[in-house]
Amino acid sequence: MLRPEADLRGEASAPALRVLADGRPVPGVMCADVMSNNHLAADRFSLRVAAGAGGLAMLVAPGVRLRVEAGLAGVWTGLVTGEADSVSLDPVHGVIDVEGRDLSALFIDSRVDETFANRTSTEIAGLLAGRHGLQVSGTTTSTLVGRYFQSEHDRLTMGQFAKAMSEWDLLAYLAGREGLGLFVEGETLRFGETADRSVFVLQPADCMSLQLERGLGMARTIEVTVRSWD
Repeated sequence: MLRPEADLRGEASAPALRVLADGRPVPGVMCADVMSNNHLAADRFSLRVAAGAGGLAMLVAPGVRLRVEAGLAGVWTGLVTGEADSVSLDPVHGVIDVEGRDLSALFIDSRVDETFANRTSTEIAGLLAGRHGLQVSGTTTSTLVGRYFQSEHDRLTMGQFAKAMSEWDLLAYLAGREGLGLFVEGETLRFGETADRSVFVLQPADCMSLQLERGLGMARTIEVTVRSWD
């Protein structure tokens, strides 16, 4: 667990924590947890903040972007940038708990209701990123996406099914067809960079603690219904 910057009292070698809300430090941050997911899902974070420190208004402001940073010897590194999904107040213990996701959530929560058949994957990524105020970085592609859909009756024009596709679903599909990676880093959509397929082996000696979970619902037999144009 990282300690807030204000608690270090000159300990230059101790790792520290700070949270910025649209660039402004949030007072009273007590601790933070960051869960890094794979490149096709949102990273998640949770914060605990002292209720009496005056940071509540900053945390509940609509659309505020929170940046969690870790610091060592005065050098700060961003761990995750995102928006809060929920904020809960515990007045008895005087704490505020915040849970949120990185900025890939902007694409996950937005639905596609238009076609892009005459655009390339890179152009689509840039267009969608621009709508959310993000930059885009990656390799430029040249294939019009209509070619990908021509044998699938252009799945973006399937009426009721089009509204079931999120912007993230579309970007993930295109990244898969191009053989490229997809993730959000800070305020930049990384689309077009080669997906990293390397495997990192984690040994028990590398861990301070280790927890394994199993979703019992997903472990049961699942029936899937597939609907097609035909």
